[in-house]
Amino acid sequence: MSDKTIVIGHSYGGTTATQVLRDREAEVLVTVDPVGRVWSRRKPKVKRWININATPLKNDFSDYIALLGGKWGRAMESRVDEYYAVECNHAGFFWMMDGILGEYL
Repeated sequence: MSDKTIVIGHSYGGTTATQVLRDREAEVLVTVDPVGRVWSRRKPKVKRWININATPLKNDFSDYIALLGGKWGRAMESRVDEYYAVECNHAGFFWMMDGILGEYL
């Protein structure tokens, strides 16, 4: 069993995770298509930050909600350790995770 602390936040949970980890430490932070207009310019206290961005070929309702909520999109690409763009909709959390985090979980 690993002693690693892995924090995963999808949508507004991604923004919440970055805020929580300003004052706490974690081994890995995974933000999955994060949204939110409030985020810290200070990097969270993590050893590795992975960001997964939903880039659908055709938008659905969930993508429009994410845009209204302040989807980060590629804005964080230069601030994270690993950035992935996955061809699926915002609501497709399990598809975004599929195949990307196997080495951590």
